[in-house]
Amino acid sequence: MAERGTIDSKTAIDRLIGTADFLRIAYERLVADWQPDAPPLTVIFADLGRSLCRHVNALPEATARELCLVIEDLMAHGDENVKNAVATGMLEAILSESSSNRFNLEAIARWFGPHTTAYCLAWDAFTGVPSTWHTPNQ
Repeated sequence: MAERGTIDSKTAIDRLIGTADFLRIAYERLVADWQPDAPPLTVIFADLGRSLCRHVNALPEATARELCLVIEDLMAHGDENVKNAVATGMLEAILSESSSNRFNLEAIARWFGPHTTAYCLAWDAFTGVPSTWHTPNQ
């Protein structure tokens, strides 16, 4: 976890894709698809969020927990570009998959930290989606 300073976009991507092979593979495919350009940071994180939703049921609990810890660290310590990309890319993609019943958010929400939880609850309130995945003691 970051102790000082902020996490830049390259470090954020490296940390996230370093937690699970399927995320690294998804990232490499996305980058290849966008050649010769680089994909926007928000697109990268949205794609990684959807990939997480597709693979979460096959993840060991320790890996799922580690992913949530990395996401929380990026929300807490990322630079503004990273925080925005994680929130509007990854978290909104995950919440969209959940509200469309393509993903059970409860599979990972128990490991959400305070920054991640706060953003998700605010997004649910903004979109009018009931936050049934969250209990006040989380």
